[in-house]
Amino acid sequence: LLMQNLPKNLNKSFSLFIDLLSNLYEIFLVIYILSTSVITLILLIGSFYRIFKVARRKTKMISYK
Repeated sequence: LLMQNLPKNLNKSFSLFIDLLSNLYEIFLVIYILSTSVITLILLIGSFYRIFKVARRKTKMISYK
């Protein structure tokens, strides 16, 4: 009985392993998209803050002579 069910169990195990790998791929893809979105948001806020600081500065203009 055990040897009769062995191919069926191996087939089920292999299909579950393939499903697990496909789900892990999707999970890592979502984590990558979220992390890059957060990093992009931080960089955009920093660049707008830098532009705001430069535009707000009126004294000590740099002269290239």
